[in-house]
Amino acid sequence: IKAKPAAAKGQYIKSCVIATTMGPGVKVNYAKLG
Repeated sequence: IKAKPAAAKGQYIKSCVIATTMGPGVKVNYAKLG
């Protein structure tokens, strides 16, 4: 992610939700993905 500040260290994104236009959101766990 290019918008990440230089002062921000460690895990920048804590959670993410992928959702289709007409469907339920699916939470993505970055701790499991690495």
